[in-house]
Amino acid sequence: MLAAPGTRGADLREDIPDELTAALAEVDYPPFYFVEQGQLTGISIDVLEHVAGNLGIRIRYTRLSWPRVLQSLEFGRVDMITTFFQTPARARYVVYTGESHASESNHFFTRKGSEVTFNGDLQTLSGYLIGTIRGYSYGDAFDDAGFLTTDAVLDERTLVRMVAGDRFKLAIGNPFAIRQEALNQGVADQLAFLDPAVDSSPIFMGFSRELKWADELAEHFTEAIRAFKDTARYQQLLERYALAE
Repeated sequence: MLAAPGTRGADLREDIPDELTAALAEVDYPPFYFVEQGQLTGISIDVLEHVAGNLGIRIRYTRLSWPRVLQSLEFGRVDMITTFFQTPARARYVVYTGESHASESNHFFTRKGSEVTFNGDLQTLSGYLIGTIRGYSYGDAFDDAGFLTTDAVLDERTLVRMVAGDRFKLAIGNPFAIRQEALNQGVADQLAFLDPAVDSSPIFMGFSRELKWADELAEHFTEAIRAFKDTARYQQLLERYALAE
């Protein structure tokens, strides 16, 4: 899918390509990116298309397993990523935009009727095996909780199946994406999300450090995202994707 070509940004160097490849996971990740009525949409897609179009850059999307997304960024097989938490490990191979374009909350979820509860203290869950997705970050508190026992699977599809099938008593994920996958599998009525949220963190775009224009692109995208966030159109997107505070 290509963005409509626009007028090249006046401050963008002429040697910067007018097309970039952005990596997305194979499994839809609402409200950030997902297919609706045959079209790729989501707040990350809408913001990216807007700011890239203003810079005169077209975006080509490629969908890969999440481990391959990370590997492709590290080795420069793709140019950028649309939806990324900031972590020290990822910063080794990605130049982040200096402005977030959305935020994401992660919650624990379990089967309805489960005895598992959560009061905000991760220590209380040290006796459970917690399902996660390989390569995902769930915020510093969870990522650094060495006292927790976790088991990583490939994607949301597998994670939902494991919880619905009682293979995991507990798992963690983005409620939008988990609910959508549970609907796809016909098990939405079998799952329950636990409050409070484990983490709520800003979401950034990032450029592979193997791309020689990574720093300059990150700077231009930062300015464009910051300007877009001051518009009524951006507020409408937050409301559309149920991300408005």
